[in-house]
Amino acid sequence: MSVDGNIAADRNLIINSARLQTGDMLNAAAIQDAIRNVYALGLFSDVRIEGEEVENGVNITIEVVEYPKIKDITFRGNDKLKASELKEKMNIFEGRLVSPKDIKDNVKLIKRLYEEKGYLLAEVEPEIRETDEPGRVNLILNIEENKKVKIKGINIIGNE
Repeated sequence: MSVDGNIAADRNLIINSARLQTGDMLNAAAIQDAIRNVYALGLFSDVRIEGEEVENGVNITIEVVEYPKIKDITFRGNDKLKASELKEKMNIFEGRLVSPKDIKDNVKLIKRLYEEKGYLLAEVEPEIRETDEPGRVNLILNIEENKKVKIKGINIIGNE
């Protein structure tokens, strides 16, 4: 059994997670379970299992595509809040593998911080840029702070 495509993830971790053993009977259910188990690690955007028929069985190759690691996080358009304050609120950081869900969750965290500061109309758009290093990306968070929301007045109708 071999592993292809892993850069940061340990080969043995992938093989052990697949729970396929030499000598096991191979069927569609076992392959689907193996793919599901490797996906469950949360490290990969794609997992495939390929088999090559040989004289006394099948050689298995687990092919993975890792989520990229963040090389750098940059903020654009953040005039009201400092980058350090925004990074402090985030749970992703440089050097960490990042999935689209991680990015979406952190966009929500930043929006929530802006809302707490009165910027209810703030918008955050993530942008991912490939770098020269394979498996590394720069994350750019484009922020449109918009105006602070303030109450201009309160009208009470029907209370006589």
